[in-house]
Amino acid sequence: MSSHLPREDGLIQLERVGPFMPPITFPGIGHMVVDASAGAALRASGLSGGRLVPVVKRHVASLDWRSWPRDAALPPELPEDGEPESYILGRPCQWPTGTPQLWPGRNPHPWP
Repeated sequence: MSSHLPREDGLIQLERVGPFMPPITFPGIGHMVVDASAGAALRASGLSGGRLVPVVKRHVASLDWRSWPRDAALPPELPEDGEPESYILGRPCQWPTGTPQLWPGRNPHPWP
């Protein structure tokens, strides 16, 4: 989630589960957050029209959802209130080992 909290010094405050994060995610309307490998690929691509700036990892809750059975009708764990953001906000911030450095992509500035 990237729109739940106000920006801090102009930077997105990201709230998510970890440590896994796909190379590119879209955690809020108009926000793209990338890890170091996707950021390097963007910089090397020659694309223009965006830039990478740090993101504040405000709340990273430990949850290994990748181990959940993909063929199940429902996840093995559901938040009591039924709200998806409770997977994040209903857990303590634990900064799981392996949480990557992240950057939001923003327009209309050139990639550095």
